Amino acid sequence: MKIRAENVQEESGQTDGVYFVSPFEGNVYAATDTPARDVTSNVPAMKSAKTTAEAVTVIVPLNLPLARTATSRGAKITSVELYYKVGSAACTAVSLAVYKVTLAADGTALSAAEVAGAKDLADDDCIDADEHTITWTPTTPAFIGDNEFWYAVLSLTKATGTDLYWYGALINFTRAL
Repeated sequence: MKIRAENVQEESGQTDGVYFVSPFEGNVYAATDTPARDVTSNVPAMKSAKTTAEAVTVIVPLNLPLARTATSRGAKITSVELYYKVGSAACTAVSLAVYKVTLAADGTALSAAEVAGAKDLADDDCIDADEHTITWTPTTPAFIGDNEFWYAVLSLTKATGTDLYWYGALINFTRAL
């Protein structure tokens, strides 16, 4: 697994950066989830153990600690890299979606919409027993509003005998200064 970080200041007043989302900040939903350490790589992870075939959903908050100010438009996500390992037996299906939630006025329900984008790997390349990095890129990167938050949903269908290790994510962003 490769981890990289950049901080490039351009003349245009834009700063490119990377923010790491720990495996313990997201949620892995399956009946057998436990904090664990991947024995082969010694990396901390959330583990969904091999018991029965089941669906596993990983919800990843895409929160950037970069608020808007009077002189800055804030940050926009340029891509998200999700890191996980499928151990022992391959999964049978995978899907990835990113959502933007708009916070509403008091007494009004929240609304969520899927953000258009694409992942860099075909489904068949995301399910085999191996370490994986899926990069999702929005079709049109946009600045995150004061009343918005984003999250990613990685859904896998595990076969009987599949271990899933969730390592975390990198959020690549551009900030307007």
